[in-house]
Amino acid sequence: MSDFVIKGTKGVVLRRLSPADLAAFQAYRQDPEVGRFQDWDRMDDEKAAGFLQHMSKAALFVKGQWSQIGVDLDGELIGDMGVFVSADKPEAEIGVTLAQGAQGKGLAEAAVRALIGYLFDDLGLDQIIAGAHKDNARSIALMERLGMSFTAEVGDDVDYVLHRSV
Repeated sequence: MSDFVIKGTKGVVLRRLSPADLAAFQAYRQDPEVGRFQDWDRMDDEKAAGFLQHMSKAALFVKGQWSQIGVDLDGELIGDMGVFVSADKPEAEIGVTLAQGAQGKGLAEAAVRALIGYLFDDLGLDQIIAGAHKDNARSIALMERLGMSFTAEVGDDVDYVLHRSV
């Protein structure tokens, strides 16, 4: 996939991450409030630059691997989304991270809805799973607005699923 662009609502565009995203990527990924409920570790600039370089060229949505894509608004990176396509089931696990300034505006919902459409319609998947820390009220509310159903609480996390409509 050389060109990957999905246009969502509210001006949100899903696209490949790029080495040019380093400053924006590091700004929100280094923000302790943004990272509070995330499972990823902070990266120094050198590691982040390598990651962005890799994701700018890597095959996306390979079964059994994580892909990371950018969430763009008006030509600026405002967040990223992780997508793990199962190697043996028609499903994907997703996660989203947005900069603090982009939160609370419906942009995460627009981004995830665009991704859901792509995963169901273009990749032909049957279900999407997502999880959040049980104290992450914003993420839980997002999953519920998206029509995802609660499936389990495991330790400090809650899991949700969305099935493709037939």
